[in-house]
Amino acid sequence: LCRTKKKAQGEGNATAISNLLPFLEYELHTQLMNKLKLRGMNALFGLRIQISVGETMLLGLASATGVYLTALPSPGGIQIAGKTPSDITYEQHISNMQKKINDTIAKNKELYEINPP
Repeated sequence: LCRTKKKAQGEGNATAISNLLPFLEYELHTQLMNKLKLRGMNALFGLRIQISVGETMLLGLASATGVYLTALPSPGGIQIAGKTPSDITYEQHISNMQKKINDTIAKNKELYEINPP
């Protein structure tokens, strides 16, 4: 995940970084949770987060091993949400995307042999 920042030095640079870090961490967490749900898994092990700071950019990389644990609740599905204009083609597109997501989750559960009780 990359986020741009203004080029600064000293205290201004530290302020810019400290303002961006919470949002970067939140977005990394959100992406990890969505990828976990997409694969039909409900737990992560060995989470490793790397954050690199450049002159004009912050880079965040999160990696972990995802598993399905029967002792934990099954992951919820991913639902596309947002304001929808009253355009029928837009609604069809959203419906098509939701179907693709649900199909991918089902295929991943079959691939990883995830059979919740």
